[in-house]
Amino acid sequence: MLLGRVAGILRSNGHNATVVPTRGPGTAGAIAREHIGRGADLVIVAGGDGTINEAAEGMVHSGVPLAILPGGTANVLANEIRLGTKIERAAARLEECRPRRISVGHLTCDGGRVSRHFLLMAGIGFDAYVVHHLDGALNREPASSRTGWPA
Repeated sequence: MLLGRVAGILRSNGHNATVVPTRGPGTAGAIAREHIGRGADLVIVAGGDGTINEAAEGMVHSGVPLAILPGGTANVLANEIRLGTKIERAAARLEECRPRRISVGHLTCDGGRVSRHFLLMAGIGFDAYVVHHLDGALNREPASSRTGWPA
């Protein structure tokens, strides 16, 4: 199992890694918040941009570093920070990474009823329409299995 191998890499590098799967969309933030409340000094998220943003939402203002392991469809953030798309390689390279404080974006809409933070980008109009209507099967398929997508 891939996550088992990744956890093994992290443990061999001295991390007390606990694998906690999300229970579905919208749950990563609560999981991150819960573990920070229990004393976690690092949150490592294996997932795509959506999962990473959800976890970050639960971590904002905590002071706990977020480490990213690419495991999504496009992994835009992981590529932007030069982690690549190979989850095991990124886990092995975690020791090379140093925490940095970054600015996060904040978006409030729908009369203030919706408020969230984001790490990379927010889109409206056509961009939001395309993302909202993205084929769910495509979004669940690993990027490395699709022709034309980087591995």
